[in-house]
Amino acid sequence: MSVIGAITVSKVLGVMTLDGSMDSAAFKVYISKCLVPQLWKGAVVVMDNLPAHQVKAIAPLIEAVGARVLELSPYSPEFNPIEHWWSQLKAFLRQFSPRTSKRVDTLIKIAMDLMNPQHLRNWFAHCCYCPL
Repeated sequence: MSVIGAITVSKVLGVMTLDGSMDSAAFKVYISKCLVPQLWKGAVVVMDNLPAHQVKAIAPLIEAVGARVLELSPYSPEFNPIEHWWSQLKAFLRQFSPRTSKRVDTLIKIAMDLMNPQHLRNWFAHCCYCPL
């Protein structure tokens, strides 16, 4: 199972789960259906070097709403705030050992409800994107 998501300094934007590995087609669906509808003019979407992120059709979808893409340099997860959330989310999920996608989805919703917005701000600050 794969989980795709995005965060801001105040909330989790969109999360999508899928059975199996994420590929460029699944990532494009996530961007167009889950993320782009929640973006705003001036938003910055930080993406690492996962091959699915490098598809040429992705940036124009994001830029069409007035947002922009910031591509991280290779091997730089320390500059990606969502890596901190992934770590926390995975630790939370491991406590329950979910075996079905429905259970994973339920647990992710619970984790999002339990999310402390201050953690999001701290992760962005830790990655040098904004002050506390």
